[in-house]
Amino acid sequence: PIAPLNMHTNALITGFLLLMFAGHINGQHSTTFFFPAPVPGFSVGNQIAGDGKGRILIAGTDRNTERKDNDVITDEYALWRYLPDGQPDHSFGKKGQVFRRIGDQPFEMHGMQVLPDGTIRTFGRYKRQGRQGFLVGRHLPDGAWDTRFGEDGIVYVDIGNVNETELRLGRMLALPNRKILISGYEKTKPDGGHGFFLYQLLPDGRRDSSFGTFGAVRLPVDNDEFVPCLARDKNGNILVAGTHRVAEPGYKYALMLRRFLPDGQADTSFADQGTRIFEELPESYHLRDMVLTPQGRMILTGVCNSGPTSDVFLLEINPSLPIPKRLQECNLQVFNIGEQSYREQVTGLLLLKQGEVLLYGCTGEKSTENYFLTLRKEDLTADERFGDKGVYIQPWWNIGFYDKIQHAAFIGKRLYFTGAMPRQADTEPNCVLGIGIDWPLK
Repeated sequence: PIAPLNMHTNALITGFLLLMFAGHINGQHSTTFFFPAPVPGFSVGNQIAGDGKGRILIAGTDRNTERKDNDVITDEYALWRYLPDGQPDHSFGKKGQVFRRIGDQPFEMHGMQVLPDGTIRTFGRYKRQGRQGFLVGRHLPDGAWDTRFGEDGIVYVDIGNVNETELRLGRMLALPNRKILISGYEKTKPDGGHGFFLYQLLPDGRRDSSFGTFGAVRLPVDNDEFVPCLARDKNGNILVAGTHRVAEPGYKYALMLRRFLPDGQADTSFADQGTRIFEELPESYHLRDMVLTPQGRMILTGVCNSGPTSDVFLLEINPSLPIPKRLQECNLQVFNIGEQSYREQVTGLLLLKQGEVLLYGCTGEKSTENYFLTLRKEDLTADERFGDKGVYIQPWWNIGFYDKIQHAAFIGKRLYFTGAMPRQADTEPNCVLGIGIDWPLK
């Protein structure tokens, strides 16, 4: 996914959870619910998921004004669980919440998985004692830390010195055998080497020696990369997609695809020795999300821009066929959600059972004034039966909130979003954000 949003360090505010249920494409909201969190703080939702029993889990960070360590307030690891009616689930953690101070600097949550048995796994970036890396946490279904896993429920993987290493995390992928796959990028400061990485962990958190070199694959690259997307095909091959900075001209970014064999070796039968970077277009392409269809097609989305405005793109790649060298040879759809002067911020996409894909994100003059949904058919063209010619736009300010969506998921008969920093008005505290929309839209 997307990295958590930056937050103001001087925010001493009360945390809330909002669950707003909206059911009509005319923008009228049937009911709005507000639920104050039990403790004050500034909370950000990064990932949302159902627990298989209709309850709603949100993983993110919390800056609590009452929990101080030597008068330092920082962003802590946080999980919340809510009942289907939006009430905090007091059977989970402490009054529906789990908090933990991780290290001595702000923590960043990057992902969450709910396994079939109800076990919860989380993934994020930590900094402690001058070092940084990623962690995987494991909880029992009631929110308690699974102390059989790692260090009191957390496995830490050290990447490098805080002052000497730039670290960007990608995704956590659950493998069928309960193993864990992690992607990311590291760079040695100020002008050191660049490297893409994959780590594979065993179910108990130990590094998997059958993968790469002692559980890790490190691939030197010639420039900056963002690696937000990770998938596994029916043969167990690992598909990676991201954004690669092209050295010339300037700071243009191009889409990047890679494929690895199950043991971590580059699949040299894929594209150019396992990698394809689409550098030929004048626009910059910034990848946000990818899904793999049951037929094995890769559907990618993000934003592209060559100036002050941004458009949304959808791209289809069939990895079982020769990978084209040019994006124009692919099924590439580029379109605008709002007015031409707006900047689009597509966050992700969801694959529907009928083969359609649903894109979600924000649009507006400040990229945060409206949230949008657009439904695309299997050939990626707009399904004009949905909303207004395939697009549904709802202003945040109609319900008194604004900011970026971080993640979305179908839970029961609703589509839920989570994000950061919504507020009722300038005088109101910031909140954790959850929105539930009846699905399908009427």
